[in-house]
Amino acid sequence: MHPFLTLIYNSLYALVKLALRVYYRIEPVEGLQDPEPQGPMIVLSNHPNALIDPFLIVSRLKRPVFFLANASLFKGWFANWFLNTFYCIPVERPKDTGGKPLNNADAFQRSRMHLLGNGALYIAPEGTSEREYRLRPIKTGAARIALDVLRDQPDRVVTFLMGGIIYQDHPAFRSRVKMRFATLRIGLDDLPGPATEWSTVEWLTRAIEEQMQALVLQGTEEEDRELQRARSMLAPWVSGPAWQERLFRLYRLVHQKDGPGTTWIDQLASHLGAICVSRVNPQWMDGPSLGRWRWLLLPLVGVVLLHHLILFGLPELARRLLKAHLVYDATVRYVTGMIAYLVGVPLLWWILKEILPSMGWRAIWLGLMVGLGPWAWEQVLVWKTDLQARRFRHLATDVSWSARFRELTVVLEQDRP
Repeated sequence: MHPFLTLIYNSLYALVKLALRVYYRIEPVEGLQDPEPQGPMIVLSNHPNALIDPFLIVSRLKRPVFFLANASLFKGWFANWFLNTFYCIPVERPKDTGGKPLNNADAFQRSRMHLLGNGALYIAPEGTSEREYRLRPIKTGAARIALDVLRDQPDRVVTFLMGGIIYQDHPAFRSRVKMRFATLRIGLDDLPGPATEWSTVEWLTRAIEEQMQALVLQGTEEEDRELQRARSMLAPWVSGPAWQERLFRLYRLVHQKDGPGTTWIDQLASHLGAICVSRVNPQWMDGPSLGRWRWLLLPLVGVVLLHHLILFGLPELARRLLKAHLVYDATVRYVTGMIAYLVGVPLLWWILKEILPSMGWRAIWLGLMVGLGPWAWEQVLVWKTDLQARRFRHLATDVSWSARFRELTVVLEQDRP
């Protein structure tokens, strides 16, 4: 790649990584090797959150990564030039061709040549993005590309770097994300048969799928729906630093074939009723409210948010206007948020020029206001939750209500193996 294009790519990479840190609170990753594996590497992950998933995975890697991307994204001369220039390879899906036969020979050829040159390639093996915790059945593309490489160069070893992404709340700003990795190295001697046989493709696909399932909250489609339902009802409870442990407890409860499972969730839903629409944790009914000192921060938060009318307002406006599918919610907010910062910060600099003539003080003030933006938004969410809890305590006059809820939630506090 031309040095100028490399500079653009590295700048975009840094911007994407920084924006991810602003949008999400990323937990320490597990299972990622240091140093990274060298040689041909296929990077895989589950795909519940559209464009955010590959960005999160690749942001943890140091080497450049090519992407197998939906061919429909390449429509238009600029999109086609930009995506092909910056490491994207178009691949067709059945739903994109209108019933016509797929033509992915060029995509497989480019992928194979890239890997033969010791490159890294990202693939979302599920072939689609759905708002689920589980891994859907994966396609055979990753295995076929790897076997093509081994067939051309029998002495090579292909590394599969598999990532599992678990979101606390997929689209929510400043929600938490956990990534877990596993590595699978495959050489020609590891295969149960010739690389050209379809049975070998199926064997390798199953091996990849089994390892990836261990990285996510795997279950049936019904169990996944019940887990999302329970997490939604207990959203405030599945939050904070202990969110991952509590989400796993919900998962184990739903996953138990002989346990309370769906019956417990049905009881919980029936018990919470309309109150759960406001996403209020009933455990707070007789719990302590936020300290008054936190409300003293309101003037500071107001000043900070005033500087973020464009930075926070544009993503929300874009989400409402585009009315995109739920799975693209976070992507729309994330991308428009980056654009808003690129446009809004220079605009704020120009506006502050009349108020703070000194460039030094203006830079300090603007840096402070922009840096405090995520913190101020978190305070708004905390206050919103506290107001909901106060309202709930005011409405809930039945003392037995609280006791009954504790009976239902005590199972969540039990540490199950």
